[in-house]
Amino acid sequence: MNLWFWPFSPPGELAWSPGMGFGETLRRYLLFYGVTSFAWDSLRAIGNVLLVAALGRPILKELRRFKARFQFEVEG
Repeated sequence: MNLWFWPFSPPGELAWSPGMGFGETLRRYLLFYGVTSFAWDSLRAIGNVLLVAALGRPILKELRRFKARFQFEVEG
């Protein structure tokens, strides 16, 4: 979602323009992503890793507890 404006950016070295080949389009897209979004996405990914590392085990413990508590078998 953070790259939706790439085709509408002002003309220049990073902008998309009609008629470019695949290689040039990919190169410009990667440069644009690196300049505008890579740092933000990397920080979010690091934050997710830290949250999973800190909260993963306690949450799994509680989920297993609820599974054991609410598991039932239908006898017929």
